[in-house]
Amino acid sequence: MKNYQLFLSIILLVAISCKTEFRKDRIPERLQGGVVLKSNELEADDPDHAIQLARISFSKGNYNAAIDHLLPFYEENQEDFQLANHLAYAYFNNERPELAAPIMEELDKDAVQTPMYLANKAFQSWYSDNLPAALSFITYALNIDPNHPGYRAMSGDIKLALGDTTEALKDYQKSLDMKMQQSLLDKMVMNAYGIREFDLAFYYLRKSYENDPQAEKVLYHAALLHYAIDQKDTANYLIDKAIDANNTEQYQITRAEWLRDDRRYTDALEVTDELIQNDSTSVAAWMLKGRILSDQYRYYSARDAFEKVVEYDSSNTIALQELEKLEKKIAYLRIQKQREENRRLIEELKPIERINQ
Repeated sequence: MKNYQLFLSIILLVAISCKTEFRKDRIPERLQGGVVLKSNELEADDPDHAIQLARISFSKGNYNAAIDHLLPFYEENQEDFQLANHLAYAYFNNERPELAAPIMEELDKDAVQTPMYLANKAFQSWYSDNLPAALSFITYALNIDPNHPGYRAMSGDIKLALGDTTEALKDYQKSLDMKMQQSLLDKMVMNAYGIREFDLAFYYLRKSYENDPQAEKVLYHAALLHYAIDQKDTANYLIDKAIDANNTEQYQITRAEWLRDDRRYTDALEVTDELIQNDSTSVAAWMLKGRILSDQYRYYSARDAFEKVVEYDSSNTIALQELEKLEKKIAYLRIQKQREENRRLIEELKPIERINQ
């Protein structure tokens, strides 16, 4: 593991010291998933052409572009099975299952067992929390088209969700063998990080860097891994560079969480307050602010923060649990305060009692 860590650290630190900045505005063409995207600059002439352009967008992970190509023709002809199938696939991959659902209702009437239709059924089952059915559908799709990197990666996602990490990693590796994808490399780094297989995580991080040295997430993932192995100085340096490259909420939240871990509560609150100032509905920022305030025993302010979380995300069970805990702590403080007031009152009444005696 130390070899991978040393290799990555040297590469990243040398790149940074040479002012190799990971900035989007220095990349000549828009990048996503480590691939130059050009299909969204083209306009489809007919439904078949739209499907071809959508497939190019699929291969590059640009599902918004695929939707843009397909939607105008689908709106003109919703009976076209191929158009509908591809559009549903784009919506599912774009994490918009509510838009895919009505399309699937129509597709189910024909139920043509194409691999993409089966993948869509896997998505539908997954979003319905029926993971065994999702695995069954995607396995069926792979039986028909075993060399599709997207279906293989999805099989890995489902197996990971089912807790079968070993088989999930095998599927991810097979997908990478078929097509090197930056987005999949990022996912594999984080999956290995999530199960604390840091040697494996550094291995995929190295692959990620080699595939696309300008991929800004390399810095962020490297920061996470160094923090996990208690190399906090390097981690803090890398997270600052990641923020310089792309000041996202996710990166800022991570930085604030580390400040909280170091009990630098004032600095952590400055980060969350700035995030809230930029987006008052940020659930992640309000959540972290509530935890920091609770750490400081500022229970009333913490309660206000968690109430904001519930206001913007009413089903957030973690925030609801935190509120329940805080109400108990606040109730206890009120009892203690009342007891102190009673003691003070008794002490004040003692001289009067002596005089009366």
